[in-house]
Amino acid sequence: MPWIREQATALIRLAVPAVLAQSAQMTLSFIDVVMAGHHSALTLSAVSVGTNVLMPIVVIALGLLLGMNPLCAAYSARGDHARIAGLLVSGSQLAVLFALVAWAVLQHPFWLLDWLDLPDDMYRHSTSYLRAVSWGTLPLFVFLAFRFLNEGLFANRQIMLISLSALPVNVAANFWLVFVKDLGAEGLGYGTAISYGYMCLLVVWYTLRTKRYRSIQRSLAWFQRGSEHVRDILRLGLPIAASLGMEVTLFAGIGLLIAQYGVSAVSGHHIALNVSSMTFMVPLGISTAATARVGYFYGKHDLQMTRRVGLLAVVLSALVMTIFATMMWTIPETVVSMYTDDVTVTQLAVQLLAIAALFQLFDGIQVTLAGVLRGLQDTLVPMLVSFIAYWLVGFGLGHHWSATYGPRGYWMGLVAGLGTAAVLLSLRFASHARRDSSRRGCNREPDDPTCP
Repeated sequence: MPWIREQATALIRLAVPAVLAQSAQMTLSFIDVVMAGHHSALTLSAVSVGTNVLMPIVVIALGLLLGMNPLCAAYSARGDHARIAGLLVSGSQLAVLFALVAWAVLQHPFWLLDWLDLPDDMYRHSTSYLRAVSWGTLPLFVFLAFRFLNEGLFANRQIMLISLSALPVNVAANFWLVFVKDLGAEGLGYGTAISYGYMCLLVVWYTLRTKRYRSIQRSLAWFQRGSEHVRDILRLGLPIAASLGMEVTLFAGIGLLIAQYGVSAVSGHHIALNVSSMTFMVPLGISTAATARVGYFYGKHDLQMTRRVGLLAVVLSALVMTIFATMMWTIPETVVSMYTDDVTVTQLAVQLLAIAALFQLFDGIQVTLAGVLRGLQDTLVPMLVSFIAYWLVGFGLGHHWSATYGPRGYWMGLVAGLGTAAVLLSLRFASHARRDSSRRGCNREPDDPTCP
């Protein structure tokens, strides 16, 4: 079937840059941790505390603005450049508004740090880091708004190049501020803010200057209200933010609970989680590509191709994650040896990787289906699925099994939770497919009540 090769090629061309762009942004955090550790243990601990405060805020903003991607893809399919311009204005306004709130929170983090009851030195340096990095929230959130619009227009390669080019900027800024100026955690905060500012300037410059967006640029009116687009972004973005928040807090909560089993358990958990996070980048990239491609065909009212692209994206993710699962199952010792030679840590990490091999397939399927459903502008039901799968099933069973199996019990809970998410999201996608089959031949809007 010729459509398989055509659509698979399109998905891969979008997914590969998305994987590299996401990996580059993860590498920014990795660089901060490495450079903090080389400065001092105090700097590393302060950055660790600060990052745990910062990341939930970033995840919420990312989820809110992610609603722009499927909307932009649908408008692009219809050739509605005026709506795309309005979407960019509304998304930018939301980004600025949320950045001001985030800046105020990070400038005065005392209420949260007081609750953590930190040692005085760590408290002071964590506060300095958060105040410094707060200046990066505005450029970061604006970057996210422009990024998701560009990804909705299939400009993933440009986002990849911008993200990768930020890595040397981050290293240079961190080195100057941390080691030359000896600002420690505060210097890392400012260095991260500078790299966010760099990415923001590049993506704004590209979007407003590239010839491929001329018709969109001519429709821009930066001071228009755009309340209709704000409502649409929030309608899709709020459930996405809630879903991502539940996933992030699940893994963070399990990490905190595993800490009670000692240093070796925490280290083994961290190694297994790091390996799983790296393999997760591939289906996450496919998910991003699927959102744009499904959103495009949804906007064209081509319901048959919408269903086909969704299924193809799931199959691609399943194939890739099967390969990763096989690697974790057959050569876990080789993988863990790249991280540590401690016998106790290695033993636990190998056990956890064996469990991680079981949920690779589930994880790939559920994240891809979430992207497909975003392309169909369906985010509320996936949010409810996240709550049921992650917290009721995953955390509930994991906590129960931990009494018998220790840290492995929590990871067994992750298998159950991700498996539940994969099954429930598959059923949701199947319900869309059945409904879309009954609409075949209807040329009106997909949500038109006059369609069957």
